[in-house]
Amino acid sequence: MNSEELTRHYYSKLKGLPDIKKVALFSIFEYALIFGRLLEASLVSMLYAFLLYFLVISLLFLRNLKTALFLGDVTGIPYLLLSFFSISFFAFGFSLPILSFSMFVKYGEKRSLLISFLISLLPIIFFPRDLLIYLVYIIAVSTLYYAYLWSINRKGKKIVGITSFTLLRPFMKAIMEKDSVPLDNLFDRIGEEKELGIVLIRLGDKLFVLPQIHFGIFGSQGSARLPYKVEGEIKDAIVFHGPGSHEINLATSKETDRIVKIIEEKAKNSQIWDKSFFAGIEFNKVSNFDVTTLRFSDFSVSLLERPTYGIDDLPGNLWSVIMKNHNFVIDTHNTFLTRDFDKFEINELRNFLLSKSKREEKKLYLGYSEGELPHTCEGYCNRRFRVIALGDGERKVAIVYFYANNSEHETRECVIRAGSGLVDRTIMVTPDDHSCAGSSTITTYLPARPCTGMENIVREHIEKSLISMKEVDEIRYTVVKTRAKTVGKVISSMLDGLEKVGRYASKTFWIPLVIPYSVFLVLFLLSNGFIKF
Repeated sequence: MNSEELTRHYYSKLKGLPDIKKVALFSIFEYALIFGRLLEASLVSMLYAFLLYFLVISLLFLRNLKTALFLGDVTGIPYLLLSFFSISFFAFGFSLPILSFSMFVKYGEKRSLLISFLISLLPIIFFPRDLLIYLVYIIAVSTLYYAYLWSINRKGKKIVGITSFTLLRPFMKAIMEKDSVPLDNLFDRIGEEKELGIVLIRLGDKLFVLPQIHFGIFGSQGSARLPYKVEGEIKDAIVFHGPGSHEINLATSKETDRIVKIIEEKAKNSQIWDKSFFAGIEFNKVSNFDVTTLRFSDFSVSLLERPTYGIDDLPGNLWSVIMKNHNFVIDTHNTFLTRDFDKFEINELRNFLLSKSKREEKKLYLGYSEGELPHTCEGYCNRRFRVIALGDGERKVAIVYFYANNSEHETRECVIRAGSGLVDRTIMVTPDDHSCAGSSTITTYLPARPCTGMENIVREHIEKSLISMKEVDEIRYTVVKTRAKTVGKVISSMLDGLEKVGRYASKTFWIPLVIPYSVFLVLFLLSNGFIKF
């Protein structure tokens, strides 16, 4: 399982509970049954105990009513059933693991367990005669639950060198509370400094930016918003994605701000730029890759597509080959990956990037337009899209740039149809946009999807870009080298840990749920003489 697929798989499992309306309706029905049953049977102490418990969890989750209602629900059902046996207080312990996990993000595993222990113990004040047996029960449940947490932590420690929950908590805080500071702090602590290259290409009034940086991890963390920040500081900048995956994420958003500042300064410094001339547009087939190359006198830019098997995060070690001859690569991220790259494909690509060709000067024509996708389109971090039309007098290509995290095959086909008859090749490009990843159950790593009206809107803006085409009078480029704090190789062991710990947790998640019921059953059988020593 590759890093993107693995991240999608587990992020989707971290996203919340059912809709608040459904939870609230069920809660009202359930609480009405509890109140009716306890008042009818004159079990006032039981009613007070449940009200106290629900009041405490409601205050604890004051800003998250859905969680409070859910916890009330999972406690209320067994509470109602056990009321027929006058032992309903045990139900407060049944939900202890769930209550503890609900507070895990805010308090960590130890403090959340302690708070859950005290909250579950509190209602026993209405049942003083049962204090001893209930105390034994709560201690047993808490001990067994903590042993389970310890087993998960131990697996993470063995694989990554950091306990599982030390890693998990900052991720969950970033996803669920939109607080990326703990995750930034984690990667700042464990990340590694690395020399990175940033390619800047000036084509008339447009600036192509190709950094040796992956735009992750998600939200506002790390370098996820780097394309937006560059575009916010430099007019007419367009940021593309090169080879590499999460190992070249910038460690923190602060580091991203620093790199953006460097790009802005270098873009203004005319002394570091080299002049170049255009040498034409080429179409090549390299193994399973469709390659569209813009040739210049001193460098080239190749846009890579892989329609049959998809394209997502080319190997990062290609940068060493790229920098050798300045044959730069744009990973278009325009078809969702269905089969990983094999050795033969990458070797063929490497040989292509090392090759040289005769270059004769041609005129470069460039046009531009931008528009907005309909509100109904799914899988886009920003509805704005951009179209860059390029021509050499013989061939014309249109680059359609969407702010999305890769794309479904059908979306690329829709874009190709939009350019049919207008240009020789239409290339859909996404920057592997992670800025909206992990934001909801609907848009969690959702690739760009086609939608009603898309083809016509895209075609309209391809036409506009072609109408606006004019000869480029200035071509310059520079490669900026800088050192930056990246997530580094630790991401590989983290992903390995995530997969193994995630697999273990997926298989054993039922254990903390059945612990309270198992302990209750043992105590019930002991106290009633069914088990004797």
